[in-house]
Amino acid sequence: MKTNHILTDIEFSGNSTCGNLYYVLDGEEYNVTGEFSLDNDGNIRHDHWCDEDGNDVVKVVINVFTYDVYFNDDCDSNNKGFAQSLEYCKDYITAYNGTSESYFADYKGGVVSIVCNETGETVYEEHIR
Repeated sequence: MKTNHILTDIEFSGNSTCGNLYYVLDGEEYNVTGEFSLDNDGNIRHDHWCDEDGNDVVKVVINVFTYDVYFNDDCDSNNKGFAQSLEYCKDYITAYNGTSESYFADYKGGVVSIVCNETGETVYEEHIR
């Protein structure tokens, strides 16, 4: 079973591979120092983090980008208005492409895509069945 976590604040200071990360997750405050990387989905991957006392911190993935689902054909375009994870948007497309849910019926033969709300980059697309 998946657990949804609520990220309410995030600040990062440092260079491109290490630094300090402050965040509030599910109402709990965290302030950690360590090494990190960004994955292809725009998530921070904690490679090694320590708290202020030098204790190892459990590895966590924090989604720092949100995504929306767009529907396009030769004549028109619409979007769902989501601010969700990439995984959520992919699951939405998998569940409803080929059905009459939402805009899928209206844009049959067109393209459904996932767009990053923060960067405007199209990160995934497929034809609507």
